[in-house]
Amino acid sequence: MKKILSMLLVCMLVLCTVPMAIAADYSVSTEVDLIKYAAEANANITLSGDIKLTKQLNITGEGVTLDLGTHKLYSESDFADNGNNFNHLVQVTASNVTVKNGTLQTGEINSHALNVYGAGNCNLENLTLDHTTARRGAPIVVSASTVNVSGSFKMITGSNSWYGMNIDNKNNSTAAAGSVTFAANAQVSFEGPKTTGIQLDSSLEGATASVDFGTGVQITTPDDETFVVVTKQDPNDTEVEIKNPENAGLEINGDGNVVVETPEPTPTPTPNPGDSGDGDPVVLHKITLRVGEGGKASEDAG
Repeated sequence: MKKILSMLLVCMLVLCTVPMAIAADYSVSTEVDLIKYAAEANANITLSGDIKLTKQLNITGEGVTLDLGTHKLYSESDFADNGNNFNHLVQVTASNVTVKNGTLQTGEINSHALNVYGAGNCNLENLTLDHTTARRGAPIVVSASTVNVSGSFKMITGSNSWYGMNIDNKNNSTAAAGSVTFAANAQVSFEGPKTTGIQLDSSLEGATASVDFGTGVQITTPDDETFVVVTKQDPNDTEVEIKNPENAGLEINGDGNVVVETPEPTPTPTPNPGDSGDGDPVVLHKITLRVGEGGKASEDAG
């Protein structure tokens, strides 16, 4: 009996010494607190209002959830200019991070609105990425990361934007797969002057860059016949994968680009006998011949 109690005591001591990941909830209203909690593993952060960022927000805590709460993170001309690779509005480098329910709005100093770099299982839900006034880059760049998109997802380009989204397989000098999966029934929209939605690029050999469309994905594009939803930086790149475009009503055109599927022309109906060319029925008057006295025929119009 003493032996059993001793073993139980040892197990309890071991459990007490193993650190446990405990999720903490934070309601945040300042940039200082936001930066602090974005580095804390498993932090659940909810904005209580809009927050202006004066430097790049780095989400480095594993398992962080950033709920914008229908508010926005934005920047203005006082954003710290630390060079193009450090001027993103928000950067995610940790795995199992979720960003949802609001807007990321760049200012004139920013590069990307959202840069996901070397991160696994990043979840984006109900977001607007507004890149209208940025000086370079894109609403979102996914480098050597796995990203899942659900709900409403809007990418707005500006005059200095490259495209809506870039997916590549480069983590510094190391090749690692980069992928974006649009979940079933996601509503994906592209707005702004740029005519490319998503660019795929596998600049290093040994890993793929891919995009996958779930069933029922809805794509909304600018009213521009030249708009391309997905393109390859190199048309002959075999490590770039475009999966299930038909799930989103897309097709691959003769240039290898993915575009909104062209609807089949509606055939012109062939008029049936008794129809006029515009489909209205022709009224045929019935004439009855009657034989009257003396053998002469008379006509009754019906």
